Amino acid sequence: METQVKVKGSGIGYTKEYIVKKYGKETMDRIVLLLPADAAATVQNAIPSAWYPIEHMGHLTDAIKRVVGAKERYAVFEISRQSAKATFSRLYRIFFKLGNPSFIMDRVASVWKNMASEGDLIVVERGDKFVVVRLSNFTYRHPDYCGHRLRGWFHAVLELSGCEITKSKHTKCTSNNDPHCEWRFEWK
Repeated sequence: METQVKVKGSGIGYTKEYIVKKYGKETMDRIVLLLPADAAATVQNAIPSAWYPIEHMGHLTDAIKRVVGAKERYAVFEISRQSAKATFSRLYRIFFKLGNPSFIMDRVASVWKNMASEGDLIVVERGDKFVVVRLSNFTYRHPDYCGHRLRGWFHAVLELSGCEITKSKHTKCTSNNDPHCEWRFEWK
């Protein structure tokens, strides 16, 4: 079922850039061939500041899993982690100079609306060495998008803030009929 949710093209572009860099243009071409025509056009021509249907990112996630994931179990997570590092280190560099991981995650929650057209992202629990992040009011349902792509995205933010992540887990998912998605991250 298609939603009205849109995402910024920057995530699509950085994902494509990372795949080409790590796996080669031929792998990216194979991934694009698996996409529906409209999603393929988005992936090939994404403008960083433009908004695109989230389903195109979902199709891209599925194609990555089919092409690269056959060899690397956590490919979607790692690709998302690396593309998020590129996004945040280029666009939000100042955040990482300002504070601790909890502070950074609060700021990322406020930046969410610049990356996705829907959803409320908040830190619901925090401690010296952990944080729990919740995404509610988000109608897109895709277990790999939430479980790997977004988990990789949050993971990268915490790493950029200086954390050495010891555990990251997608603990609740709307794809499993939970009322919202949640992730728990722990670090040294």
